Parts: sequence; C-alpha cells; structure tokens
Amino acid sequence: SSKLSTSIVYYPGSACKTTSAAAKASNASVAINGSYFNTSTLVANTFYSSNGTIICSKVLDARNNGIVGIKDNGNTVDIQVGNSALFKRYSTTYTDVIASGPVLLIDGMVSNNPLDEFNTTSHPRSIIGTDKLGNIWMIAIDGRFSGKGDGATIGECSLICKYFGLDNAINLDGGGSCSLWTPTTGVMNHPCDNNKWDHAGERKVPTVFIAK
Repeated sequence: SSKLSTSIVYYPGSACKTTSAAAKASNASVAINGSYFNTSTLVANTFYSSNGTIICSKVLDARNNGIVGIKDNGNTVDIQVGNSALFKRYSTTYTDVIASGPVLLIDGMVSNNPLDEFNTTSHPRSIIGTDKLGNIWMIAIDGRFSGKGDGATIGECSLICKYFGLDNAINLDGGGSCSLWTPTTGVMNHPCDNNKWDHAGERKVPTVFIAK
C-alpha cells in the first residue's frame, strides 16, 4: 500500500531471522522475504546497499538482472533492470537497494527471460511489484506440494503480475525462503522448508522487505 513506508531489514549471520521474526522485531504491518543469500554464512550474496553503505557488491548470477530501490522515506519503490556498473550510483540514489531477479515486468511489458531450468520449473516464488497507482505488492506463491501448491514458472509469475495489474515486478528468493506475513494472519502462505503443508516451515533469511 502507498500509505505504508517500505524498507529492507537486514539480520545477517548469527542474527539471521525468519521473515515473521524479522517483521515482528521491526513492528511491521506486512513482510516478505528478500533476495538471495549464502545459506551457510547467512549473509547477502548479491548486490545490497543500505543508507549509502554497500554491504555486498557482487552479482550472484545471470538471474539477478534487476534491482529494487527504495527512496522518499520508503514511499517510492523502483523496480528496474539492473546494471552492475551503476551499483555505486544506486547506493547514493536509494536508501535501500538490492539486486534480485529475474525481472518479471517493466512498464507493463513481460520481460524476455531465458528458458533455463530455474525459470521454466515450477517453484515456490516470492515477488515484489508496483502498479500505476503507486501501490506496492508483495506476492507469495506456494510450491512443492503437489495438488495443493504446485508453484509457478517465471513466465507464469509474469502473467500473474499482469493479471493483478502490476506495472513493474521482480522475482525474489523463492523456494524454501518464500514467506509472506502480516500481524493479523501470521505467516499467510505455506513455506516448504519443513516439507509440511502448514505455516510453520519458514527458513531464516537475512534480508526481508517490510512495510509499516
């Protein structure tokens, strides 16, 4: 919602938290897991900058072809195709900025992503996007539960975002990291990290998008 202030919270290493725990610690109104990370060290492993400090400066792989930038006290979220040559500029333009991907929509147009296994296999997916009214969307798609939550391909994610009227959207870290939370419902989706169709299977993730 445009009435909420959006930001990224970072709990690396031994401080790493589940999406719901990070949200509660930040008094959030809604939260979704963030971008990719090193599952051993529990730190961001793709470009991430907060308050002008670049915390991670590398590109994880080709799928991280976009950035999510937050500015104007959390009232503006920009999603665009990323350029590693501009990482330093992004860090000064945005209060919070993180690389992720693949990009799903830019200006209402479906992105032409490669037909590789990551993109064409149905997985749990986490998405952040914006519409023309300035609303910020957080979407979780359950997966790895046949007949209950079958997941989605990247192409299907793009079409789902189009269906909801989003203008710009990007894929976040999905799979076992996928988790969407509000204080009234708790964990809304069915995180698959415990292989059970319940709401208790969250994975600890270092970056979390919150709005409050």
